[in-house]
Amino acid sequence: FYSLADCNSVQGTYTMEDSSITIAPGPSTLAFCGEDSLDTMYLERLETVVTYVLSEGKLYLNLIYDSGNMVFRNGGKI
Repeated sequence: FYSLADCNSVQGTYTMEDSSITIAPGPSTLAFCGEDSLDTMYLERLETVVTYVLSEGKLYLNLIYDSGNMVFRNGGKI
């Protein structure tokens, strides 16, 4: 996969089985995105995703131990 994490880009892999998903972020750029950036937290959370749901045009990534969700919508072409 390819993703943007604020001002950085990251590549990685994922595996899916039924509704389970394992995400492994790989190489990323290391630019400083500012004090208020959530880029590091975003990448850390990707590693804790355990299941996913597609609903109403959104992707819900459910985090381990019911600790929260990450919700994505199609933002168009990068």
